[in-house]
Amino acid sequence: MPIKRNSEQLKRANMSLRDFYTHHIGADLPYSGAGKKMLILIDLINDIFKDTIIYGLTSHVDLILHKEDGLNLNGFVKIGFRSDSSNDYFINCLNSSGQTSDCVIKDPESKELERELLNAMVLSNCWPNNEELILRK
Repeated sequence: MPIKRNSEQLKRANMSLRDFYTHHIGADLPYSGAGKKMLILIDLINDIFKDTIIYGLTSHVDLILHKEDGLNLNGFVKIGFRSDSSNDYFINCLNSSGQTSDCVIKDPESKELERELLNAMVLSNCWPNNEELILRK
């Protein structure tokens, strides 16, 4: 199931996540270099998770992943970039117990991005007992 944009943001901007990040490609906007990188990430998420419901909430150009649609997030996974000119993704997560985890992926072409994304999703505890997540880990 393709990642869906948070409905609160969809109501205000009427743009899918793909539209939002496509809009940033080459635009004269802060972090315009992130558009292509985040589209790669969205494709990765969609390739991994065929049945899992994942909602995406944008914060500037960062992407916050959660199981529930809404703004009251009890745990999440956040993905973004350290700078516009950097190819380094950062991933951090927060679970409902207040535990956090952070990492930086220096080579997004490697399997490290997928591995760290899956680790963060497990640690966030937003998708407990998710078959697709368990099978990929």
